[in-house]
Amino acid sequence: MVYEHITLIIHKFANIEILSFNIIYTKSLYNSVVAGDALSCQGFITDSETRDLINTAHARAESCPCIEQIIAIDDTFEKKNNCYKQWFFSDDAKQVCCYSENGQLLVDGPGAGYLRLKTRDDYIEQAHDLCCGNGSDALRESCESFYQINSPDDCSFYEPPVISISSGDPVIQTIDGGKYDFNGHGEYVFLTDGNNFEIQARTDYVLTGNIDSTYFSAFALLDKTSHEQIELHYDREADDIRLFRNGTYKSNCSASSMLGHGRPYPCELRLKHNCFVIAGGGKIIIQNCGFKSYIKQLVFGTDNFLSIQIIRDSRANITNITGLAGHREDGFYIMSNNTKVSENASALSLFQFAESWSLRNNWESVFMYKETGGNFTIYNTHHTCPEFLQDKLGNLTALFESFRPENISLFNKTCRNYWNKEPNNLCLLVIARTGDYDLGLDVMKEANATRHKWEILHNRTPLVSPNFPERITVSINSTWTINLTDYVTDDNTPPENLVFDVFTGLTKNEYSINNGIFTWNVGTGLREIDTGMQFTVYDKFNTSSVFSFSINYCGCSEVSFCLFNDSTDNPSDTVVKASCDCPGYTSGLYCEKIKDVCPNYHCYNDCNVMAYRSKPSWPCSPCPKGRTYSMHGYNQICTDIDECSVVYSGPDKCEQSCTNTDGAFMCSCFNGYELNRNGHSCDDIDECSRGIRVCGSTEICVNTLGNSSCLCAPGFQRLSDKTGTSCVKIRYRSVDDAVQVKCSDSQWDVEVDMNILQAKYPAIKPADIFLGESKCLGKSWKGLY
Repeated sequence: MVYEHITLIIHKFANIEILSFNIIYTKSLYNSVVAGDALSCQGFITDSETRDLINTAHARAESCPCIEQIIAIDDTFEKKNNCYKQWFFSDDAKQVCCYSENGQLLVDGPGAGYLRLKTRDDYIEQAHDLCCGNGSDALRESCESFYQINSPDDCSFYEPPVISISSGDPVIQTIDGGKYDFNGHGEYVFLTDGNNFEIQARTDYVLTGNIDSTYFSAFALLDKTSHEQIELHYDREADDIRLFRNGTYKSNCSASSMLGHGRPYPCELRLKHNCFVIAGGGKIIIQNCGFKSYIKQLVFGTDNFLSIQIIRDSRANITNITGLAGHREDGFYIMSNNTKVSENASALSLFQFAESWSLRNNWESVFMYKETGGNFTIYNTHHTCPEFLQDKLGNLTALFESFRPENISLFNKTCRNYWNKEPNNLCLLVIARTGDYDLGLDVMKEANATRHKWEILHNRTPLVSPNFPERITVSINSTWTINLTDYVTDDNTPPENLVFDVFTGLTKNEYSINNGIFTWNVGTGLREIDTGMQFTVYDKFNTSSVFSFSINYCGCSEVSFCLFNDSTDNPSDTVVKASCDCPGYTSGLYCEKIKDVCPNYHCYNDCNVMAYRSKPSWPCSPCPKGRTYSMHGYNQICTDIDECSVVYSGPDKCEQSCTNTDGAFMCSCFNGYELNRNGHSCDDIDECSRGIRVCGSTEICVNTLGNSSCLCAPGFQRLSDKTGTSCVKIRYRSVDDAVQVKCSDSQWDVEVDMNILQAKYPAIKPADIFLGESKCLGKSWKGLY
């Protein structure tokens, strides 16, 4: 049976042991054996053994950086299109990391990365091609099944590597970040764990006859587990590195780049050695070897000085690593005899610490002198002690005592770190020791490049605030503006230096973006197409973040015509377009066409389709004031309103008296009132202030609502209640007559005539009268005066 044969072949492929870089089967063989790609993909999906191997490998595989800029400077990855694949397997696993156009790690979809296994490398790669193909919809389900088994890394466990760099007029940085200056001459144990590997360094004088400044001239590496030996020799004249493996010359650090590769390239693709070597682009990278438990890679570079970078995982245990770049214990460097020297010790003490790691016997050296040149005696019998200038760094005049002031000023300006503007001591010391300004420039070039790489490795994408609007509502012929800098922050780039871009299908005459301010002059663009607004923000390293909002779009000719509740679009869509509830005077999908219906109407006054489109009387003009609107077919009737009716409740209803007329009315007021300026309310007439009411000389005028009267002035009274009688002055004998006192068995009864008192004291009030203490002793009132 054909189907049984296919199943058998797939089963064999799933269990075959595949040697690295050796293709045991090809895609053409798959196609000749298997009846269609879908069935081959199905074979991988049902392969439980491979599934288990992948699940186990994920825990130990290299994690992908979240942004492409970081992996782009990691030369242990090969770049193909938008994906990066490790050159070599690490713990039998190899990561594939793929990135979007804006540099973000792809964590889903057919273009995402996946894990490859050393024992099933080509099998998994072909399975991906068969299951996902070119990302067509027809393979969507099979591609999703592939990634359920072999999911892409999501960078959640990625951590920037820890990098220690030793270079130049040697400044040695230990594997745990300590740093000191060393200008010894000879061969030294640079790094070792005692059992699995040892790295030795050779130094030579920068200038002949000058013992104050040295540089790294060679490194030798011994993998004690496989007995592989690698040497790297610095060709200072060519500014290149020559690579030897087990005494045989293999390559230099620029050769592989000449093969057409923009990045370093493996020196051997068929792995016959335990140590993996990648060369090109001015660097040589070594992986695996005996140090793989501690160090991810060693990078040897050159830029007028030979340098070594130790790149390790921050979680690695390095407590047994010793040598010039060995670990510290509680702030102390460890000498070869286990004596401790403080990291804050004098320059002489630190020099003596480093010299303790010099090679004393020929058998200690891992250099192959016979094959690579020289001998132990040449390199190890001239250990010299330089002049220690570190103590003069605080006094440039003393440090550069033989230089002119203008030169010292130049050195001080040149030897400054761009990231913190502080002096670069190595640059200053190199110039002071050698008198060579160009060497100082080389130091700064390398220092700046190293810092830039550190910033990229530790850089994060710009952070978009969760307060950025998820959905906006806009209408045609309106303007919508937002300041994007209010919603984005970045650790290394101030808001004013962030760069923004927008991707949309709309024409550029509808929008603009300047200095982070996005302005959208909403037009008719979204009537024709469905396109959102996708923003990209770039920091100073060109690292980007993408963000967007969804749009509620009112494309009707008038905002009042838009009905979002009746929209047939899904609310989760990027663009939701309102439906248009067009009034009778319009037509078209967006109510954009106006109907001229005036020839069919008989209006009371004027007919105008556009002028009165928002009026209920459309297309007729509203009825004049005082008339009410009604339509009888195509005839407008304006009926008189009886504003004098009891049931009329308009704001202009007459307050007192009303006279209705055809299409109008008139308000009037009762006697004693006059009509207010508003034409319908009545105001009282103040006859007193206007002089309408005239009172006598012994009278005062008192105004009341709708009327007025004359009252007698204080101290006067009318002799009769008859109107028109005069007010005469009240005559009193004395103040004594104002108070009448009577006495009973239990109390005093006191009566006061206020008229008598006010005749003499006009301003007196009852509250002003004081009758003495509450306990009366029976004195005569007459005696009180």
